[in-house]
Amino acid sequence: MENIVSIIAAVLLPLLKFLLQFALAWWWLLLPFVLFRIFIFQWLWWRVDRYLSFCRWTLLEVKIPQEVDNPFRRMESVLAGIWQVRIGDNKREKWLEGKVQLGVSLEIASIEGKTHFYLRSENDDIELLKTSVYAQFPNAEITEVEDYSKQVPSDIPNKEWNVWGSVYLPLKDDCYPIKTYKQFFEEQATTSEDEPIRVDPLGQLLEGMAKLGPGEQMWVQIYISPMRPKDLKPYMAKAKSIVDKIVRRPENGKQAGTVRDVESAASLLITGSPLEEEKKEREDLLPPEMRITPGEREIVLGIEEKISKTTFDCFIRTMYVAKNDMYLGAMKATPMSYFNQFTTLHMNGIVVDSDTWTKVHTVSTWFLDKRRLYLRRRRHVRLYRERFPQPWPRAGGSLLLNIEELASLYHFPGKLTAPGAEVPRVESKRSEAPAGLPMDFDQP
Repeated sequence: MENIVSIIAAVLLPLLKFLLQFALAWWWLLLPFVLFRIFIFQWLWWRVDRYLSFCRWTLLEVKIPQEVDNPFRRMESVLAGIWQVRIGDNKREKWLEGKVQLGVSLEIASIEGKTHFYLRSENDDIELLKTSVYAQFPNAEITEVEDYSKQVPSDIPNKEWNVWGSVYLPLKDDCYPIKTYKQFFEEQATTSEDEPIRVDPLGQLLEGMAKLGPGEQMWVQIYISPMRPKDLKPYMAKAKSIVDKIVRRPENGKQAGTVRDVESAASLLITGSPLEEEKKEREDLLPPEMRITPGEREIVLGIEEKISKTTFDCFIRTMYVAKNDMYLGAMKATPMSYFNQFTTLHMNGIVVDSDTWTKVHTVSTWFLDKRRLYLRRRRHVRLYRERFPQPWPRAGGSLLLNIEELASLYHFPGKLTAPGAEVPRVESKRSEAPAGLPMDFDQP
């Protein structure tokens, strides 16, 4: 036994000594492999930060006409034009220039009861934005304005100002659609053409914003970023798998009839009678798509219609800013009630993410609640002004919405939508000069 121990020690000790010396001398060879992912992350962070530092943004205010016919369809076309701001898959632009996909911010802001519609974009995309709006709303007026969110102190909350902020998430998976303008109508009221009158859900938000008084402001921000076809592949595949599951399609091309035939044959051998023969015959006559319930059929149609249209990655947040002596906590429910209109329990909806709103009540760390609440409010104000998505709950955005869903949330309404709301509008219709009008001013 002692001989075996001595032999093992004689062999292992030199080997361990060699390995230790090798590790001390050549440990740095492992650093490139260990630090590679950290290096890639820091490199992209540096290049993207440098790219964003050169970007210049412009805020546009849109003054809409007195009357707007078919605002939802028109806004769908505007959003389809905005989708063209997407970038390609150029590797050099990504890794060397740090170029990332920039989006457009659709905003509604009420300043002391006066409501404004805004669009914010990077300077290179401004002309595309204007063209898309003018093509559908030729009588609108678009002007560059100062950022309204910077008209209040940057250190909110403070002794004079208070703030409430909320971020919104989908109720279910993004593949399920929310309620759109096609479902908003009055069943009894009809137009002269005997068509249902569409009810504009935006009226509720505008009427709520109109009730703000001096020292009160309410902001709604929908930041949209176009989804490229390459990025939509997982989303499309998941939507199709949900549809297949609902309609009970056989997986991997297997025929359900073959399984039934085997079960029927086994039942015939064992019991002497076919397995639910009459029921099977009826089922064989109908495909799986015909055996779903009306509710399931509505879900399938909604999912298929959603994935058929242009899609944006969206981030939605709202802010209520007011002076302390005018701050009314109940006003925070105005945007929540607005987005709740688009919720259907069997489909999808837009709900507040309670982990991000400016309310903190904990048990274990109650003594830090006040400080956490202060920091959360400061972060909401800073990120709103910078138009950056919240660092939680997931990176890149919070909802995937197509142009029909976005047009239902944000569009330019007519005056009858909310008669009591004070919205700046174009006073008179502009017209172009006749095409054949002579321009020679030298002749008498």
